[in-house]
Amino acid sequence: MVRIIFMIDDDQDDREIFQEAILKCYPHVELNFATDGDEALRILKTNTRNPDVIFLDYNMPRMTGVDCLRALKGREKTRSIPVVMYTTSGDAEDKNVTLMLGADHFMTKPNSFDDLCVELKRVLNLIENKYRRPGELKE
Repeated sequence: MVRIIFMIDDDQDDREIFQEAILKCYPHVELNFATDGDEALRILKTNTRNPDVIFLDYNMPRMTGVDCLRALKGREKTRSIPVVMYTTSGDAEDKNVTLMLGADHFMTKPNSFDDLCVELKRVLNLIENKYRRPGELKE
């Protein structure tokens, strides 16, 4: 079961809407944020416990989502954490590049709060099913 979610997004409004949707659907989840890739890598380097999944914005200043994904997948401590690219882009090439670099899913930011809740449930269910250990029961 997903217990810790880490979101990397430079847009404060997107972080707030995401937080509201996650806490509505999963009130017992711990949700942490970083506002850019550099901050995220610093936080993840020093954390004693990795998140169960990372939602990573594709379009960010300084370090792009693609560059951050490369860094995450290039570090032993973080390479096995599932990463969901979370973006306004619906471009097939963007999706293909991130999936080839190791992202687990490419999620286009929905236009409504209700659609966001539905999509988050769907994506987190896919992640949970993909990474469930043998014999682990779904809560």
